Amino acid sequence: MKNFVTIIVLCLSLKLYSQEVEQQFSEGRIVFIQERLVVDDKKLDSSLARNIPPLMSLMKNLLFHNSKKSGRAIDSSEIISKVDLQMKPILENTLDPRKNFLIPLTYKYILKDSIIESTVQDTPLTESEELTVIDRATGKKTYYRLKDSVWILDELTIRGTLKNQEEIELQEFRTIKKKIQGFDCFKVVVTIPQNILESLNLYAMEIPTSFAEEHKELSSLKTTYEMYVTDKIVCRYHPIVHFTEVLDNYYPIEIIKRESLLEGVENRITITELKLY
Repeated sequence: MKNFVTIIVLCLSLKLYSQEVEQQFSEGRIVFIQERLVVDDKKLDSSLARNIPPLMSLMKNLLFHNSKKSGRAIDSSEIISKVDLQMKPILENTLDPRKNFLIPLTYKYILKDSIIESTVQDTPLTESEELTVIDRATGKKTYYRLKDSVWILDELTIRGTLKNQEEIELQEFRTIKKKIQGFDCFKVVVTIPQNILESLNLYAMEIPTSFAEEHKELSSLKTTYEMYVTDKIVCRYHPIVHFTEVLDNYYPIEIIKRESLLEGVENRITITELKLY
């Protein structure tokens, strides 16, 4: 969903993770790999056919709303044409993974006593040029960007933080077990609401309250995290899962993330390196 929300913002700018006891580790290295896979073409095709029309309708209404708010004359035919001819192809290409060459993302956590150094690598041969330093005591994040082989403070970067999820549904399956990276893990499934309108508000877009009813099908979607977790690692920071309801109790080692917006697609996150001491 994040990609879709980003596309809306961009389009509108056109004018639009075997110890026996729980431990708090001081140092170490954790490497996560995230892959986006199409596991059911029929489900994906059906999902796209069902969800693209209401997404298009939302985009058109946002354009009408923004035009009216700015005092510009509203040209219905121009707005409809802009959405159908310019935005629809971008939206379809963004939502459908089959139309993109998908490179696995590599998340690296380097634990250094009081801080965690976090990077994301999105190309196989090039190291990340962005660095996030997390204060493990306070949760404060400081962002740096690589420039001429020197890490420069990036004061303008804004990211999400660890949060409580008010409408979280969490189920434990402690009898369903798997040994991963030397840890005895068990299954946990978390389901949360997926509200596109609220996500747009997080991008500082003013969404009229009337849109909630008019586009209610986009406010009733869900995201599911099927996870294998351990309760023997204490760490409140994870590149994919940011919910205190999860990280206060266990640490996810493997994750399959599914969104009802795109059925038939899975984001699979695994830990390929885990060294803690």
